[in-house]
Amino acid sequence: MIKKSFRIDEVAELLSLSKRSIYRHIRNGIIPVISGASRVPVIWVNNIMNGKMEAVLNGQDRLMTIPEVFGFLNVSLSTIHGWIDEGTLDAVKVGKRKMVFKSDVIGFVKPVYE
Repeated sequence: MIKKSFRIDEVAELLSLSKRSIYRHIRNGIIPVISGASRVPVIWVNNIMNGKMEAVLNGQDRLMTIPEVFGFLNVSLSTIHGWIDEGTLDAVKVGKRKMVFKSDVIGFVKPVYE
């Protein structure tokens, strides 16, 4: 059977957010839910993750917060935000929060060291 929706706790884990944040985004209309089911459609989660949902579910990738990227790359937060704003580093928006896929961060750094 093909999965058509995620439970709230599954969405929270996939997007690296608390369940409280997920519920707040639902109340504010940022995250859609299937009426009466408190479940989020798979298509929405896949779109927010730029089609990388499969890799995240298989443990091959994950979303990183900007502070996590800061710790990983050891560059200033303003530099990271600059890269995101100019499109050099791809980011997705989850509510008001920008997040970056770990594979994108590694792909961004890899050419520098090759």
